[in-house]
Amino acid sequence: MKKLLAAAVVGLLSMFSFSALAGDFSDYLVKVGEARSTAIAMLMHKDQRGAAEQKHAKETGDAARALFAKLKAPAGKEAQFSEFKEVASAFMDTRENEVIPLILQGKDEDAKKILTGVQKERFSKMSALVDVLGK
Repeated sequence: MKKLLAAAVVGLLSMFSFSALAGDFSDYLVKVGEARSTAIAMLMHKDQRGAAEQKHAKETGDAARALFAKLKAPAGKEAQFSEFKEVASAFMDTRENEVIPLILQGKDEDAKKILTGVQKERFSKMSALVDVLGK
């Protein structure tokens, strides 16, 4: 009887940890989406490039990075998680080191090429990997 109870408790706890894990990946994708939207808004609206908007852009990026640091590979999905980490890191690095500076320099076309090219592909890839990692 004790073994059955212990097995039930372990099963229940693993179910909760799996649900939390799935939520963490989905939450991360939401945070990255917010960071992406902030950059797009700055690109599309030249009047949204002031100190307040720059602060908001930094905060959305920081929030995404903080959640990213907490993510762990689900059991049996280490390869997908490794790919996810690589794509997510490249996305955030490009956003912070290329896209936002280009926008602030007024090089809108260069920023737009990156946002609608490689960054769009990376976001789509992250989304597909979250579907795999969250299941």
